[in-house]
Amino acid sequence: MHEPRVSHIDDPGPLKAPAALQIGCLVLAVIGLLVFLVSAFTGTEESRQSAWAGYYVSVLYFFFLAMGAAVFLSFQYVTSAKWYVVLKRLPEAIASFSWKGGGFLVLLSILGISYLYTQWSTVNPASYYPYENTAKAVWLSPGIHVIKVIIYIVALMVATFFLIRASQDTNGDSATLRLKRMKAAIPFLAVFAFAFSLFAWDAIMSVEPKWFSTMFGVYCFSGALLSALALMMLISFWLQARTGGHVRKRHMYDLGTYVMAFATFMMYIGFSQFMLIWYANIPDETFWYMKRYEGGWGLWLVLLPVLKWVIPFFLLMPPPMRTNLVAQVIVCISILFGQLVDIYLLIMPAYYPEFVVPSLVHILTFLGVMGLFGWSTLSSLAARPLLPVGDPDLLSSVNGDYLHA
Repeated sequence: MHEPRVSHIDDPGPLKAPAALQIGCLVLAVIGLLVFLVSAFTGTEESRQSAWAGYYVSVLYFFFLAMGAAVFLSFQYVTSAKWYVVLKRLPEAIASFSWKGGGFLVLLSILGISYLYTQWSTVNPASYYPYENTAKAVWLSPGIHVIKVIIYIVALMVATFFLIRASQDTNGDSATLRLKRMKAAIPFLAVFAFAFSLFAWDAIMSVEPKWFSTMFGVYCFSGALLSALALMMLISFWLQARTGGHVRKRHMYDLGTYVMAFATFMMYIGFSQFMLIWYANIPDETFWYMKRYEGGWGLWLVLLPVLKWVIPFFLLMPPPMRTNLVAQVIVCISILFGQLVDIYLLIMPAYYPEFVVPSLVHILTFLGVMGLFGWSTLSSLAARPLLPVGDPDLLSSVNGDYLHA
């Protein structure tokens, strides 16, 4: 990976995506979300619940991608990293979805409380689970839930907005910029650690309120970061030819190492959560996994570590494979599909004891949210140069000077 040094980098300009592509994304978003809204507010009780469950899976999937990209960006700022600078526009663009649409879509789920949280969203939640006259009965109630979700999501949206705003500032010397970005990244990580974990517990884990796991927030975070890394790596290959060849093998190698490392981290968190629950054998914990072993769900539960760890780890373990296009594409697709399976398993078994194949409404809803996510990412990449030519660390990133610092 000894590639030629450069002393000057020409501005490649912003992404020149066809206007039809962005319009197509918006059309897809409108169609998908309209299909969801019609299904969510008409038809039978069962069909409405199915529509809301599918919507929640779709929104969480893409919102997690945005938050994972924001965390990756904040990690680089806190550590004053240089290697990532040539790739910086990617996490910026993906993370911008959190406040361009993702956060609002999550807030829309508030309208589906009675369908998503059937065990505690009634007037008398104590009749559904044994927490009568306890703080949990108050905490898991519709009024409190609305306030909590608004606080969590707005906090994450605002923190991400200011993180990206600091990221785009290219005025000043290297030391000044690093300090400014670090001042944005540290508060972001503090807000993220609390708001995202609480959101995972209150808005995802509470679809089955009897279950609890203190590791659930970290599990959701690790999945968000891993899937965001996979998406970034997938786009990076496509971006190489559009940045004058400045995205080099060393950058892909480092990104591949990140993917392999966090695939292992997620496997560690997932296995630790499962192993501790299995060993303790407490009924309030084990029932959650048992539901996902039975009724046809078990195959997908077993497939999950294969998609999110076995394939990425063993395929990327040989160093040459971390710059191999075919290997990395396989790994990225495996992780992104595995993340979708993961979120599907978190949500759907709460409503369906038997495995359910995604319906047409589910698929169109997913495509609708994907269209909005695609529009957000493309518009962000089209708004600024693909390379941050004003960043004083860009040459160091391209030339690999950070390897000898």
